[in-house]
Amino acid sequence: MGACCPGSSEKEKKSCSGRDDQKDSCCSGGENETTGMGCGGEASCCSAGDGECTEEKDGSVGIRPGETLQLELRGMDCVDCVVKVERALAQLSSVILINVDYFSGLAELQYDAEAITPAAIITYVARATGFGVKALTTSRSTAAAIVTLPLSFSTMPPLEALDGFDTRFGSNSHIIEVSFPVHIDSPYRPRDVLEQFKAFGAELVPVGSDGHRDMATHDLIVVGVRTFACVVLSIPVLVLAWANLPYRPVLYGSISVGLTTLIQGVAFPIISSACRSIVYLHQADMSVLVAISTLTAYVSSVVSYAFEVAGRPFSPPFFETSALLVTLIFLGRTISAATRRSTGSALRELCRLQPSGVILLSDEKEAQPQSLDSRLIYYGDVIRIPPETRIATDGLVVSGSSDADESSVTGESVAVPKQKGSRVIAGTLNLGGTLDVQATQLVHENSLSRITALIKQAQSSRSPVQDLANKLSAIILPVAAFSACIAFLVWVIVGRYVQYYSITSSSVQALTYAIAILVVSCPCAIGLAIPMVISVAIRIAIREGVLFRSADALQRAHDIDVLVFDKTGTLTQGYLTTERVEILVEGAMQIVNALVKDNKHPISQGVRRYLDAHLSAATQYRGGTVMDIVSLPGKGIKASVCGFPLLGGSPTFTGACSHPLSTELQSSGLTLFTVTLAGQAIAFFGLVDTPRPEASALVVELTRRGKGVMIFSGDTTAAVHHLANTIGISLDNAFAAYTPEDKDAAIIALQAKGQRVCFVGDGTNDGPALSRADVALAIAAGSDVALTAAGAVLLGSDLRRGVLALLDIAAAARMHAYWALAWCIFYNLFAILLASGAFIKVRIEPRWAGIGEMVSVLPVVAIGFWLDVRWAWRSRFGMRVYH
Repeated sequence: MGACCPGSSEKEKKSCSGRDDQKDSCCSGGENETTGMGCGGEASCCSAGDGECTEEKDGSVGIRPGETLQLELRGMDCVDCVVKVERALAQLSSVILINVDYFSGLAELQYDAEAITPAAIITYVARATGFGVKALTTSRSTAAAIVTLPLSFSTMPPLEALDGFDTRFGSNSHIIEVSFPVHIDSPYRPRDVLEQFKAFGAELVPVGSDGHRDMATHDLIVVGVRTFACVVLSIPVLVLAWANLPYRPVLYGSISVGLTTLIQGVAFPIISSACRSIVYLHQADMSVLVAISTLTAYVSSVVSYAFEVAGRPFSPPFFETSALLVTLIFLGRTISAATRRSTGSALRELCRLQPSGVILLSDEKEAQPQSLDSRLIYYGDVIRIPPETRIATDGLVVSGSSDADESSVTGESVAVPKQKGSRVIAGTLNLGGTLDVQATQLVHENSLSRITALIKQAQSSRSPVQDLANKLSAIILPVAAFSACIAFLVWVIVGRYVQYYSITSSSVQALTYAIAILVVSCPCAIGLAIPMVISVAIRIAIREGVLFRSADALQRAHDIDVLVFDKTGTLTQGYLTTERVEILVEGAMQIVNALVKDNKHPISQGVRRYLDAHLSAATQYRGGTVMDIVSLPGKGIKASVCGFPLLGGSPTFTGACSHPLSTELQSSGLTLFTVTLAGQAIAFFGLVDTPRPEASALVVELTRRGKGVMIFSGDTTAAVHHLANTIGISLDNAFAAYTPEDKDAAIIALQAKGQRVCFVGDGTNDGPALSRADVALAIAAGSDVALTAAGAVLLGSDLRRGVLALLDIAAAARMHAYWALAWCIFYNLFAILLASGAFIKVRIEPRWAGIGEMVSVLPVVAIGFWLDVRWAWRSRFGMRVYH
């Protein structure tokens, strides 16, 4: 058995070829074939359903030991499939499962490379579950991004031409997905790679034309086709059973036997899944109960019909029960699969924002602009954005002016002016004018791609409420099996000794009750409830300009007691203007300019803007003697001049606290940037920042809700107190001169008192506090450190809207999640009692028991979408629905 090896460098080929003892499958199971490019350059074909692959020369899947392995799963048509995958991986002692995401059809895990190979993992999962399993190519370099180009070849390139690239087959044998690392100094450029393969007739496959479907769409189509087939085959069986037709039991029975046998063939995946659960997982899951029920009804009917044909009838056959049972089960799974696909609407909407083509401008004056696939953009390319078109990638405006509608990404409804030097965001709409934009990010790493990746991460993450749902789901199956056994015994006794039926009739009657109980109990709705609500809540949050990075952050945000804000760039606009400057040494301005010119902190940028305006071009960069510049988050900048220490930042950091100018400027409420050389003050800059216009209203609303509001800032006491007075925060809750360590310690102190803390910040110095807080909200325009540490990101510029949306959406999501769980519990208890005949005169007959999955799932779907409807109503009428 063979395996796919996307890697094709010489080192990787040698590593792969040396592992002939570990030959195995890289992708198997499912209902379609998946192919890959092996180390030897030969195609490997992974067949359907049986977990087998055709033999190849090696057993590697191209993933180095110690790396995280991501698997693509096809065939998950209900939530119970997630449990099946988790149990399969739990059987492998060398594998640590990270997460299985039902909605995306992906599983992520870690494994001990010394004990097991990825190929062996994939083979076992495929055999144990029956799903199509394929390893996805993952990035092997943290220093470079991985670009993947799907190329269609008229002539298959030789192995030598693929050296240095990761490769795997696309949707057909003529398409190869070529992956390679790209960074600013990379030898690989997308256009150069395409040109390199032109000799083999390579063409870049247009987006969406490779025939590839996402997992949710594929699984919906498969289960939908099975449902349609069952409906077509079931209708004649139901007509023969229920219509007032001439009495011809043998003829009608033979037709019913044939049709129900075909229906059992359509339902083979259920039976196969049940067998795999017993053989490989040694556990009875939902598929086992359903398989036992449907097969029991089918076999009992066939036996009854056989006895009827032989002239010894003992019980009427009930083919309609078997047919309707399977049909309704597949109908319920179709609804689950459709729900799963609908939860990906936010991702599809974002993907549609990415333009597929751009207009590339050439460096040569005589050259004409040319059309180019947006995936071939490279750093520094200048692209033209005509009016009423979307921007292909992040960049800087180098020419032209216009307004941009950024509502699709940030949630802001007001158009943002763009001119030379302005930053533009991928996926936003250029309105009135033409812009020439220099690309700073490639398509696969731009803002739109990062947001998409974060949404996937959030939807696949787990919350404590999901763990509760899983525990409830695990209880239902044994309860249903035990209830079925008890009901069978009770109704045998009732039928024999109360209703005076024969032992055969009593047993057949009791069997119908047991079948109904096994089928009607459905843990799928419980497994779907929490992910469904989380997915809807995340989609709503994006519309409100908030991006949750995890389900845990969404849940925790409801319980917040105290909101702690950073000052500069969070409560203020982060655009500081210099109000007063004191230069104490000649040439100090040039030294300060060299010190701050590359620093991204808002205070440094404010000083830099002042220096740019007051230094001539000839003298602006006479700071070359400043060396060893190091930024210290929360403190300032240190460097050296001719061996003497140069410090810039707060007076505490630079040691200028005792200087008279320091005291004077601080007393004015200015933010102070001081510079000392060899311990002597050489310059003072007093800056002022403007509070966000919505900050005061936010503080008022949070206070009205009973939330504590605090400021933790590294700025001076006078500046922090001035801002606190301006926006209405008590001075007792405004803390100044805090280092990153101080902020971290203060949050720990609040948590020790039982307070649940949300920290809102934007800078590198906020990283420890964001990591420590129960919920962390980072400003999207802030530093990468802040964004990495945060559990949620504010995409827009409206702080009030974002923070209140964070709290309200979290409250709404929790409420709807508990509603969904309450319905699932009620349904299963009531359905089991109804199916068991506990209400005597009212019961669920076996033929209708299959509708149970649909009845249990539809209200869960409705609860999830009701959250969306209520929020839309709130937005439309400007009302706050949740308090």
